[in-house]
Amino acid sequence: MKKALIGIGIAAMVLMVASVGLTFAQEAKTIVGTLNEDGDLIDQNGTVYVIDGDGLSEEDSVNGDAVFEVNGIMEEDDEGTKWITIQNYKIIESE
Repeated sequence: MKKALIGIGIAAMVLMVASVGLTFAQEAKTIVGTLNEDGDLIDQNGTVYVIDGDGLSEEDSVNGDAVFEVNGIMEEDDEGTKWITIQNYKIIESE
């Protein structure tokens, strides 16, 4: 009986931890913006997102006049810097 209660307790803890993890899972979002001279993404409201990792191809990242539609995971660090890990993107306007 005691082993059964311990097993039930462990199972309950695993389910609780799993549900908390799902609650805090980040969802991908889509933003539209351009790149500044530092290669950061600036959305239509002027919010700056530092691109984390290899989000854009080298060719596209030097296309300063392009407007990008970017889908990715956005985070904000303790200093208020916004980061985006790009999952996919497309150029929706280019001069």
